Amino acid sequence: RADRPRAADLLTDDSGHGSFTDSQYVLVHAAALVFCAVRLARRPEQLPDLPWALAVLALVSAATYLAGKATEGGGPVIHSVVRTREAGDLDAPIRTGDDIEIRGAGFLPAGAETPQALVRMAVRIGQVQVHVPLIPVPGGFT
Repeated sequence: RADRPRAADLLTDDSGHGSFTDSQYVLVHAAALVFCAVRLARRPEQLPDLPWALAVLALVSAATYLAGKATEGGGPVIHSVVRTREAGDLDAPIRTGDDIEIRGAGFLPAGAETPQALVRMAVRIGQVQVHVPLIPVPGGFT
């Protein structure tokens, strides 16, 4: 996420790249809003008539936007939870007090590419919230 909102956020995804779904939604609905504002300015005593074509276009635009958001990316997927151990230690079950390593994909939110965005990440396990110190290093994070 951005540190502060920008006008460009209306046309881009969380990583700052141009987004077709966001752009078409904003442009189609801005055009519909301008159309309605002009019609309302001409006859302020009456609600403007909205042509069916414009209503259908806005509906298709909203459906495209929602479909894009639904397929944008899944949540985190946990592949395994293992006990953290030193090289040469024997495998053993996880016990209370052991350090664990959660392996998987999708843990980082979109746009979390800077160290400042990564240090705000937290993991909630039941009622316990654990802050995860992720430090970017070549090839991944520590």
